[in-house]
Amino acid sequence: MKIIEKNSREVIVVQESEYKDNTFVDIRVHGKNDNDDLIPTKKGVALNPKFVPQLIEALLELAEEKEWENFKTN
Repeated sequence: MKIIEKNSREVIVVQESEYKDNTFVDIRVHGKNDNDDLIPTKKGVALNPKFVPQLIEALLELAEEKEWENFKTN
């Protein structure tokens, strides 16, 4: 699981999940409650893992095309 801070009240969680014996990559916004527990929201998408390479490629192309300031990969 990878957690990306979106703002002080929300994070984006990227994780593998299963539903009805199918595996998905779930990218979802989670809110935080008063105890800082993560609560999943409806904001997100669950993808078949076969689409992940295309998603990564599309994001990298968009970042390069738009010349997003301070964009860098780890």
